[in-house]
Amino acid sequence: MPDKIIEACDWIKDDFIDLLNDKIIHPKPNTYTYTKAIAEYLVYQESFRIPSVIVRPSIVGASWLEPFPGWLDNYNGPTGLYVAHNMGVLHCMVGNKEAAADIIPVDVVINMMLASAWFRGTGKTQKLNVFNCTSDRSNRVTWDMIQSYCNKISVKYPSKNLFYLPYFRFTTSRLVRNIACFLEQLVPAYFADFVLKALNRRPIFVKIQKKLQKAINVLETFTRMHLEFSTDNYLMLLNEMNSDDSQKFKFDTRGLEWEKYTENYFLGIKKFLLKEDMSKINNYRANYIRLKFIRNIVRTIVYLGMVALFFSRFPALSTSIKTVLKLGFSRLNKIILLKFYFSRIN
Repeated sequence: MPDKIIEACDWIKDDFIDLLNDKIIHPKPNTYTYTKAIAEYLVYQESFRIPSVIVRPSIVGASWLEPFPGWLDNYNGPTGLYVAHNMGVLHCMVGNKEAAADIIPVDVVINMMLASAWFRGTGKTQKLNVFNCTSDRSNRVTWDMIQSYCNKISVKYPSKNLFYLPYFRFTTSRLVRNIACFLEQLVPAYFADFVLKALNRRPIFVKIQKKLQKAINVLETFTRMHLEFSTDNYLMLLNEMNSDDSQKFKFDTRGLEWEKYTENYFLGIKKFLLKEDMSKINNYRANYIRLKFIRNIVRTIVYLGMVALFFSRFPALSTSIKTVLKLGFSRLNKIILLKFYFSRIN
């Protein structure tokens, strides 16, 4: 029972609770979902004497309309990951591209909470109703769409503090994710911290990667699975409201344009959290282009070096390839000359 668990936490040492954590929360995937389930049970116990409803939001994100598009004041939900992506420190996560990315704007959640309280308070029901505050099935966004939007928006509005070129992808393989995170995130972070130490500055990038990994582990619980939530009570609540109230307390997401919402989300992060000066966006774009140019030069040098090393280690194979290339270019030259000759005749 939840009250017994809460009582036990008052006298059991934290280290011992940590050891028992996996057994306590089973079959929940993490403490986040487990504590939400406990809270719902406590509400259920009190609902027999206190009029109550339960609103279950999915992954809460920046505002859609109120008080401003893209408004937010913390790094919860996908916000911290969007920041990391925009800065170029996050490149890969485990996820099902075709699964629904049930991100729900914070103002939609608040409006549904107010509407559901009105529904219960006016006596339209006497039971404990559960309202799933999720995106409507007719206007669903997938993780593949989120991936595409993020990559496009991060080029359009690059970060002021760009660590590396922002690009992001989902993979179904944890091994691929671990290799990508090591090569594309952790190795550059250690190198950057080495440079900072050499300049007598405080190293920060490895610490950022460790914090980022904890956030990823929580979110990957939801990005890996395709979850279906019942929207029956959500639709019933909409039908109970008149047109004026449904506009004032808007929680119908069927008209939400996800790409525009995601763009406003990124702009809200820059304005309300990072306090970036958007009048200097052209400077940030110039920095992005400069970093991309440097990346291409380094990549070309590495590729040419690998090819040169390969040919030096296998001289016989190198001679064969050169012979094939010479024959190929010779024949290509003859074909071009023939085409030119016949075009002149015609």
